[in-house]
Amino acid sequence: MTFPFIEVKWLDAKFSGEWEAPDGLVEPGVCYTRGWLVEETDEHLVLASTVGEGADEDVIGTCAIPKVMVLKRRRLKVSYGR
Repeated sequence: MTFPFIEVKWLDAKFSGEWEAPDGLVEPGVCYTRGWLVEETDEHLVLASTVGEGADEDVIGTCAIPKVMVLKRRRLKVSYGR
């Protein structure tokens, strides 16, 4: 396994479809996502929930998070039972 396992704390956009008073407007939500960091660019992180074993290491369950929305990230330790 060549990908680091990380946790990302990030802001998510929210949408409201109802009339609201300006003093009670919806605010962004704080999210926590954990996964294998399979791609990182200057603009975003891509985490995968599952990584296949073998030479190709195919992935599934990906989530792209824009870096401008990231509040914090940290690497997590992973142990494998055998």
